Amino acid sequence: MVESLRVLKSCRKSAVAARTVALQMIRTSIVSAPDELRETLRHMTRMSLIRTLASTRHDLT
Repeated sequence: MVESLRVLKSCRKSAVAARTVALQMIRTSIVSAPDELRETLRHMTRMSLIRTLASTRHDLT
């Protein structure tokens, strides 16, 4: 039981770190985007930014 909890905790920590890195990469990519797109995306919350960007992916539809 203890080992199972340890594995779950480790997986969660890894997932949180990966999410943080992904959001940082998105934010730094916005800096180099065209002005019009940058202004649209710059002030979005994390979740609205993720939803907006995910909706533009053609491979998800």
